[in-house]
Amino acid sequence: MSLALLLVAALQAPSARAARERLEDLALDLRLIPLDRTPAPAFVLDSLEGGRFALADFRGRPVILYFWHST
Repeated sequence: MSLALLLVAALQAPSARAARERLEDLALDLRLIPLDRTPAPAFVLDSLEGGRFALADFRGRPVILYFWHST
């Protein structure tokens, strides 16, 4: 049984290596490059805890906005 597992692992090792290399290539291909280099307009949003977030507070850092709605 253990010999069979070693054989299977040995046969899959090259494909696992190739898959990892392909994933690394895809990661490089998926770099996000903005098409429009115009700065985003200034805005302020309220937090759930009652605080406020201003876009200017994050200047120079990537910002991802996720809007959701609940009823």
